[in-house]
Amino acid sequence: MRFPFPIPVRLLAVLLGLSWLSVTPDARAAIALSVTPNTVTMTGGTEFDVQLAIPSTGSAFNGFSVVLQYNPAVLTLLPKTPSVLQEGCLMSGGCSAACGTTFHQFIVAGDSIVVNDYLFCNQTTLTGPGALYTLRFRASNGGASTAISVRRVSFFNAGVLVTPVNVTNSSITITSALGVGDEPGAAHALRIEPNPSFGRLQLVVEDGGTGLTEADIIDLQGRVVRHLGPVWVGPRGRIEWDGTDQSGARAAGGVYLARLRRGGRVETSRFTLLR
Repeated sequence: MRFPFPIPVRLLAVLLGLSWLSVTPDARAAIALSVTPNTVTMTGGTEFDVQLAIPSTGSAFNGFSVVLQYNPAVLTLLPKTPSVLQEGCLMSGGCSAACGTTFHQFIVAGDSIVVNDYLFCNQTTLTGPGALYTLRFRASNGGASTAISVRRVSFFNAGVLVTPVNVTNSSITITSALGVGDEPGAAHALRIEPNPSFGRLQLVVEDGGTGLTEADIIDLQGRVVRHLGPVWVGPRGRIEWDGTDQSGARAAGGVYLARLRRGGRVETSRFTLLR
């Protein structure tokens, strides 16, 4: 259903931008907005994170308003409490000069999610790259194809609308078939956190097993980018990857597979590395 903005966002952006009236947005550069991972395949029942991210440096802004649409019959939204914990590192200051104080609204209705988020930081603007917002979903059981897409979005800088905005949406395929090496009723025991990541991430082993564990980071051409381990991992343990390849250089941005081996069992999980 169509879901109107709960407040006049242009008026709000003007009010929040009064401290930055001397700032002139650079209209020559576009803002790239990506719903990541852009393409993902998973089994039913899987919980996964979706980020609104700025993958590259673009025009400056200090707030945004977005309406996302999804199919609630296929995906179940799992909001964090309080919802401000869903703010990405750009808005919270984790990967930007933001002061950590924002005006934040999060509203869910039907097939729509509305997010309004504006900095309360004097003379501070954002250009990316980094994460704006994170949402968690659970995939339904059974096969389906669906999408999480931007229905409407506006970026502001000092109350001025910033354009253009180039949007990349997310395509999701949910499978019910067992993969190679899976056992009937087996739960997938590997989760990547955070996903997408801007560098350092952790391979979270969610089962209750214990033992020597090895992992490989593999690109989509099947090449091993980094080998991790063997290390001793206990129940629900973690293996950290710093985002570098075997030579110590930063791995390129893109989609990767993490393959974990322990006790004769192999688990794989796909993730996105943003640069």
